[in-house]
Amino acid sequence: MRIHRLENGEAVDCIRSKSGAKGLIGKGAAAFEAVLCETAGAWMEQAEEIFVTGMATSKNAWVETPYMDCPNDLRGLIDLAEQAEIMGKPVTLLPGISDPVGPDVMRGEELQLLGLAEEGKDRIVVLPGTHSKWVEMSGFEARQFRTFMTGEIFDLARHNALCERLAEGEAFDAAGFDAGLAKATDGLLNGLFSARPKVLRGDMPASATHAFLSGVAIGTELLDAKRAFDVTEKDVLLYADDPLARLYQRGFEVAGVAVTRIHESATSKGFGALCRN
Repeated sequence: MRIHRLENGEAVDCIRSKSGAKGLIGKGAAAFEAVLCETAGAWMEQAEEIFVTGMATSKNAWVETPYMDCPNDLRGLIDLAEQAEIMGKPVTLLPGISDPVGPDVMRGEELQLLGLAEEGKDRIVVLPGTHSKWVEMSGFEARQFRTFMTGEIFDLARHNALCERLAEGEAFDAAGFDAGLAKATDGLLNGLFSARPKVLRGDMPASATHAFLSGVAIGTELLDAKRAFDVTEKDVLLYADDPLARLYQRGFEVAGVAVTRIHESATSKGFGALCRN
């Protein structure tokens, strides 16, 4: 969980906590309120208004909010928000967004998109993670998006019995990662399995297993996304922290796609945009 403190619509501080909505699903609103109060501490006394986004607004969480269909202007998120109260202060629980064509949904990342949006700019925004998001943006309008289970599939693959016994350590192997990117052209399922015979045949050191699997997963995502989005005519923005950002930058380089990495906090900028709207 991240709690951003804003003053006059500008971010001034942030609290990061391992607590989050995932472990609170189904426990009722009181559980969410208690964690927020404990984590935010004195900020709760000083706050005039509280905005909530992400899984806390999902089904069986704090308060379920609807989805706003794309294409749509993200500045309109506030119009579909639900209201609550905590410690006598108003709480605005924001909706997620959905793509009815995909179909696809997201909760939380839409605030990052709002923070990254710029009037008059047509872009493809890439948000790597457990469930990576690719979003076509036109100014403040989210036009379409796709989700790729890249991080989740990688985690499952590296802890699979077939590969876990082969892997030696977590050190990154650049050659193994590049080999995984190349193997992605043969498809995800064959690519992931091929880590085992590569090690057994002596074609790849066991220490490169995790990097190879990561390369296959990210490489497959890039191939699939290139079929869904025009990455040659639009600017591509990458919003991620290291070391994940470096892996995607290498993947884009191998794929021949120019990409610009964004470092600033997009979520706090998104909240600020809503406060000023």
